[in-house]
Amino acid sequence: SFGGNDSPLRNYFMSRNLMLWGSRHLDLKTKFRLHWRVIRQVVSILFPPLSFSKTGKSLFKNIAWSATSWFKAVKRSIGNASNQATLLGYKDFYLRRLGDCPAKIRSLRNS
Repeated sequence: SFGGNDSPLRNYFMSRNLMLWGSRHLDLKTKFRLHWRVIRQVVSILFPPLSFSKTGKSLFKNIAWSATSWFKAVKRSIGNASNQATLLGYKDFYLRRLGDCPAKIRSLRNS
């Protein structure tokens, strides 16, 4: 009913509700690990790994090419509907916005 395993709607509710469940049922050490996992996931979405090309070109061209590729990867990662839904789910949990999801989530589609 959520539209598949990687649907934005599923990702929103899974991320938000996992945090909600954890805040109610986990001990302090495990809560810390859960929040640390969220931080790592958010960082990986917002800052994908930078790859440095080692071609025969000049150092400046290699740096420029790598930076351009990285910015495109950031744009793709942030533009991904599932990633957007996951980030909104975490945001809504931390802002204590519970209940139904925002209308934006239902309008997102995986591309």
